[in-house]
Amino acid sequence: MILISKSLREIFDWESFKGFLGQFERVAVKPNLCTVAPPPATTELGFIKNIVCELESKGKSVFIVESDQATATGDLKAKRLGFKDLNVPFVNMTIELGSKRVEPREVDNFFEKQRSGLISLAVPKATDIGYFTCATKNLFGLLPTKYKGKYHNRIHGVIRELGDALGHRTFSIIDCRMGMEDKGSPVRGRVVNMPEFYVAGTNPLEIDKWIAVNVCGFNLDNIPYLQELPDTNISGLEVFERLKVQCHKIGCFRPAALTLGKRAYYWVWENLDNPLLSPIRAARSLTK
Repeated sequence: MILISKSLREIFDWESFKGFLGQFERVAVKPNLCTVAPPPATTELGFIKNIVCELESKGKSVFIVESDQATATGDLKAKRLGFKDLNVPFVNMTIELGSKRVEPREVDNFFEKQRSGLISLAVPKATDIGYFTCATKNLFGLLPTKYKGKYHNRIHGVIRELGDALGHRTFSIIDCRMGMEDKGSPVRGRVVNMPEFYVAGTNPLEIDKWIAVNVCGFNLDNIPYLQELPDTNISGLEVFERLKVQCHKIGCFRPAALTLGKRAYYWVWENLDNPLLSPIRAARSLTK
């Protein structure tokens, strides 16, 4: 089941959300922290704060999760974007699981030991790796290795595995007030401004399928990890239809093309752990 709403309060009062919270003692909040760039490249701080306050009001133990990148630690990204000012614990998955390549099931085991649910907070964006990024791709940041480029050669499979492994403990709330499209997305693309609305539900893959087609207007033939998923029930379609009339960009995002230059960039990123590329690591590293 997916809920489309113009307010977070409606989502908080939704029986599916209440039922999700009732399963867990602790709740991990996973914002999009793929960079230190401002929203919509990353999840907006005020949006996160609203979620955290609601969870705490329900008596839940809340923590924020992210991992390191080759050029910046998770802690540094959280500090730069203000997430460490929310006065809730920040858990660095790289420290917890070690800087190694792990499979999605191992990540799920971590949350199982924590007796924790997971809330994925993302924005809809085009990307030249995977074509589309939202609720499920946001879980990619839970993989602890700093060198996540090593997963690029099977990125669609990894994203689908993350959705399958973590979907049973994940509730997604997607902030559709802004998105990103075109060249440079999902970090430096063109910002798409939309009326205030949110898309929420208990299956990140199903949410992504609906958003990719309806909010972004993308063809699922280009997004293998969202294929062969069943349709799901939607609540709030009448709200969405009214919003589409107000905003011509809904359903009309521009894809982010994978150019030759970007292919070369990703080749470097995929091999950044090579000692020969240490000068590039040093040049790109964020230290403050």
